[in-house]
Amino acid sequence: MPFTDDQHEYPLPTGGKIPPRRKSAELLPRYFRTITNKKFLNATLDQLTQPGVAEKLAGYFGRDTAKSYKANDTYITEHSADRENYQLESAAVVKDKLNNVTFYKDYNDYINQIRAFGGTVDDHSKLNSQEYYAWNPHIDWDKFTNFREYYWLPNGPIGIGIVGQAKDITSTYKVTKKDNIDNNSYIFTPDGLTSNPTLKLYRGQTYIFEINAPGMPLTFRTARSLDNSLLFTKGTDDSTQTVDIGTITWTIPDNAPDTLYYVNGNDINASGLIQIADAFENTAIDVEAEILGKKTYTSTGGIAFSNCMKVYFQGTVTPAKYAEGEWYVEGVGTEIKLVHEKDLEIPATYSTDKPVPFDTVGFDRLPYSNANSFAGVKDYLVVNKASKSRNPWSRYNRWFHREVIEKAATLSGTPVELDQNFRAKRPIIEFD
Repeated sequence: MPFTDDQHEYPLPTGGKIPPRRKSAELLPRYFRTITNKKFLNATLDQLTQPGVAEKLAGYFGRDTAKSYKANDTYITEHSADRENYQLESAAVVKDKLNNVTFYKDYNDYINQIRAFGGTVDDHSKLNSQEYYAWNPHIDWDKFTNFREYYWLPNGPIGIGIVGQAKDITSTYKVTKKDNIDNNSYIFTPDGLTSNPTLKLYRGQTYIFEINAPGMPLTFRTARSLDNSLLFTKGTDDSTQTVDIGTITWTIPDNAPDTLYYVNGNDINASGLIQIADAFENTAIDVEAEILGKKTYTSTGGIAFSNCMKVYFQGTVTPAKYAEGEWYVEGVGTEIKLVHEKDLEIPATYSTDKPVPFDTVGFDRLPYSNANSFAGVKDYLVVNKASKSRNPWSRYNRWFHREVIEKAATLSGTPVELDQNFRAKRPIIEFD
């Protein structure tokens, strides 16, 4: 049953006990306790002085979209959808010097204020959207975010040799005899004109000599001599070393000397020079046509270009300027550029001189005796090496990725050296 007083009816609280009724009129002097004053105080102050009627509730406040939500959880409901969706949101609180709260507003107050001003609050995403701009600082993001993978190498990594496609070679020679009245000579086809021509053969290649020179057995020797101790037998069948009619199959071994001779086993006057060269010398590469401006490039030997790699070109190189010195690779993934190491020499005013004692580091890792203009201090604000202006920040840039250093060492057969003192310790800002 509810309990009542003179003016109101109240529901019974949990447990059924009627709380004591407080009347502020009882605090007035007796002659002020008129019916009018009692009614006034009952409608005003008595509402503030009554004991609370509380009911215990068990439930959660917050969002029911959290990962910890369970279907059987009980959430305390709110009287509006906004208060239901934005419980426990951050609020703005302003306090004075005495720590008194002078201002408090949460997200719901913010929405209600806009609604009170006549604003549309149906779409909160549209309501809270802002004007924004995309900004590209034109830097190398990999150096900025993955800076721990980069090392400062004042002299750069070890250079990697790059070769082009193998040129066509003559693997079969026809050898015939030419009678010059007073002497005999060898004629090698192709050519077929020059007596006793100079031959250029390449290590690792296999050559077939089809010989038809009666009385002129063909031999290969280390010197122009008939001394059989000078026969070069490595890589050939010993039984075919002195053939005048027949075939010799010869694979040039990798350890063959740079100079050999073919000699008539019966007459030293019928002989000629054989120049032995490495296989890469029989290659050709057009750098401008095959590499520059391309998005990616992989050499004949399967070496894929990557930024900051140091390379040098072997064999027949076109244009000829790329056959000299070493070049840094930049722009892989967009437009490949090559920067000559000489173009990155820095003025002494921007660097220091470093004495380099003999045999303290690996061969060709540092200049010998005195390293003038040595970029020994790490700089975290640089410009890409391929900058056309060749500014000091571009010339001084000596950051190289760990994988480039490891690949160069592996291809050159030397141990990997990663000095942790030269490892980047904070983001590198490299402008394009």
